Amino acid sequence: MRGGAWIIVFAMLALIGAAAAWPAATMIHLALDTHRAGSGGAMHGGAWSVVSVGLGWALAAAGGAVLVGWLPGAALARASAHAHGGIGVLAGAMLVLPILLPPHVHFWLWWQMWGPDVAWFDWIRRLGLEVYARHATLWLGLVSWSWPIGAACIAAALRGASPSVRDHLRLDGAGVLRRLAFDARAAWRGLLCAVLIVSLFTFNNTTSFDLAQVRTLGYELRAMDSTGASPGAIVRSAWPGYAAAIGCVAALAWMARRRGADENEARESVAGRGRSATRIIAMPFVMLAFLPIVVLLLWRGGELMGGASLRGFERPVINTAGFAILGGAGAVIIALGVGVAASSGPLVRQPASDGRQPSADRREPTTRARPRRPRLGWPGRVALGVTLLLFLAASIPATAAAVAFIQSFNRGWAQGIIYGTPVVMVLMLLSRFGFVGAIAGLWAASSEDADLRAMRRIDGADTWRGLWLAGRPRWIAAGAVTLFVTSALSIGEVEAVWRVQPPGYPTVAPILLNNMHYQRDDVVLLSIVVLLVVGGAAALVAGRVIGVGLRRAAPSWALLIVCAATTLGGCRADPAESKPIRPVFVFGEPGEILGQFNYPRAIAADQRRGVVYIIDRSGRVQRFGADGTPQKQWYMPEYDNGYPTGVTVAPDGRVFVADTHEYRVSIFDPEGNLLGAFGEYGSGPGQFTFLCDIAFGRDGRIYVAEFGGNDRIQVFDANGGFLFQFGSFGAGPGEFNRPQSMCFNADGTELWVADACNHRLQVFDPEGRFLRTVGKVGTGPGEFRYPYGVTVLSDGSLLVCEFGNSRLQVLDAAGASKALLGESGSGDGQLLAPWGAAEIHGRLFVLDSRNNRVQVIERPQG
Repeated sequence: MRGGAWIIVFAMLALIGAAAAWPAATMIHLALDTHRAGSGGAMHGGAWSVVSVGLGWALAAAGGAVLVGWLPGAALARASAHAHGGIGVLAGAMLVLPILLPPHVHFWLWWQMWGPDVAWFDWIRRLGLEVYARHATLWLGLVSWSWPIGAACIAAALRGASPSVRDHLRLDGAGVLRRLAFDARAAWRGLLCAVLIVSLFTFNNTTSFDLAQVRTLGYELRAMDSTGASPGAIVRSAWPGYAAAIGCVAALAWMARRRGADENEARESVAGRGRSATRIIAMPFVMLAFLPIVVLLLWRGGELMGGASLRGFERPVINTAGFAILGGAGAVIIALGVGVAASSGPLVRQPASDGRQPSADRREPTTRARPRRPRLGWPGRVALGVTLLLFLAASIPATAAAVAFIQSFNRGWAQGIIYGTPVVMVLMLLSRFGFVGAIAGLWAASSEDADLRAMRRIDGADTWRGLWLAGRPRWIAAGAVTLFVTSALSIGEVEAVWRVQPPGYPTVAPILLNNMHYQRDDVVLLSIVVLLVVGGAAALVAGRVIGVGLRRAAPSWALLIVCAATTLGGCRADPAESKPIRPVFVFGEPGEILGQFNYPRAIAADQRRGVVYIIDRSGRVQRFGADGTPQKQWYMPEYDNGYPTGVTVAPDGRVFVADTHEYRVSIFDPEGNLLGAFGEYGSGPGQFTFLCDIAFGRDGRIYVAEFGGNDRIQVFDANGGFLFQFGSFGAGPGEFNRPQSMCFNADGTELWVADACNHRLQVFDPEGRFLRTVGKVGTGPGEFRYPYGVTVLSDGSLLVCEFGNSRLQVLDAAGASKALLGESGSGDGQLLAPWGAAEIHGRLFVLDSRNNRVQVIERPQG
């Protein structure tokens, strides 16, 4: 290896060191540093309970992947075994596309098949099958994502099996079970490989289980992080994930070393098997990936074509594309580096002959020595080691990986150069998906003809130019697949990227996840369409390589990389100038004991008693004094299906809770005693889907807002009797897309509604007649991004909490913007995704939700 080849290898090693080795060293240091303390450092139910649940789900998903992937894998093996070795571009794309869509997207797509606005949801609800239906949907989503992994592993194993043996079994009249038993014995390595890979990524998955509210390892680590556990506690608690990853990687390495002589069987030439394989692969693709997308688009496509757009999200979309392309470019460097290193010598060393000659005397017994297997040469060992290292980095729990990145780069010189810049995002994406480039590079090197490799080495063509001229189609194919596949995977990454996202560089992933969490928004549909377009392009490129090889290609990689860098440079979010908030005091911290918070999402004030009530994602209501002193807490009667997002204090001091996922209004006294409830699931009068907030009119009427396809406001009398309703789902005047918060103005003549996902406020009279709209999506004065809270202040002005812009906006009584307050961050006076606010004695209690605290500021004057 000479000349420019060394530069490529050194560049690869530098990227791997920054993206994998350095964070791994930090992780080891955190695990060994037992002196650091932090609250919230324990898992619910204990580590072994979490491990058992995760292991059960991992094996269930792996079993489904193997069962569904068996026939496509066998068909793929037979088709790729014939002389021309091709299955077609379409078949290859159908194998790749399901993997490029994240597992939580598959889950969400199937979840919509029985959502609250579907006829059979009422049947599921009445029978109490919601949890079972959600778990079945989760399993289906995991299998929809993982079956191509099973198919690919089975195909790789069956390619080494002799096709003539199976044909003889068929001719001899062997039954189906006997032929299946033969295939199973032949494919045992592929079956084991599929089980290991699918089980590993399922066991350490975070987002899918978080959406489904299943307490696995990833779910618990995220919960620990959100409740303030120390970095060391999180890293140490992730030991089952490390053990699973190391065990699986060791098993894969063992199987890789034993391959070689088993794949030297002659290939058969069978016409038409490529087309047959395409039809077989199409069956699970259509049923598990294509069908839910088509059904959802046909069912709700009117919303998509009727005005829904990503307007206002141009920066997150462009930033996401830029990060994805730069991550793909880094993975291309890894692919070239691994390929160059593996091409510098023989990948496999054939065993030397022992010189033993057969005996000429038939009476002399001969000693039959066991044949020696080929062994990997040092280039093969280096390339395989790098690939397994990156695979190991990708397979550890995302929360632990993010914590290691933060501790690695959020300090010293790296803080300004890496952590606060897009560099940290690119490195994180490489740590999650750099193994794609390593696999592509290993493929490019192993595909080189052995004689050509020997001739190239004899001629001294070990420079990059020599390698390029000797195998240009292979390098182009490896680079194209790496760039497109890594970019597509990067767009869907949520948990790890969300934690290290630098300020001022918003991305699509948090928007997509929030919309999945809180409502069925058209933004999710549009985001999935974008994923399908990008993933489809990547799948077609990969499918061409898998199916028929890439003979000619001219991807403009340099242009893509330059465009990505320039878009990131120009798309840093620079919202309108906002005044810093100066808190009088701050209370709360992450945790789940009295005075601590686990993502607080609802707040209400009792002016007469001088107390505030706060509800977080632990299913409890906490009461605090005006000085922030915790006084009391109580839990909701039920919260298995989710947690409340709204609370309001009635004029007589009773506490009305919008019990969002239990479809009812629950009423408590100030001491937490349940006084009553009204409402049930449904779309009729007095029935609810997902409640958001409650407001009280001057005449004692109760106004209840809800979302979930049944977006409207219902009005009840003081006893909970239904009076009338107004509004419906949509983006027009008087229509809602998650009416998250409500309040009456100072004289009670106007009802202000935070139409959160339409990024505006709407104003109605007490009878529900539409009056006007205030604001639009954006970052300037009078513009909003996800206004989750609206509160009338004692001076008649209104305070809007913008979840998306992480700021407060003060409006006058007519709706004109008076001031912008706060900026995004976790420092003093900064806000991160505020949900709501309440006023007591001229002071504003602001829910700084993602920072798990309440900041108390003086009411803005003038």
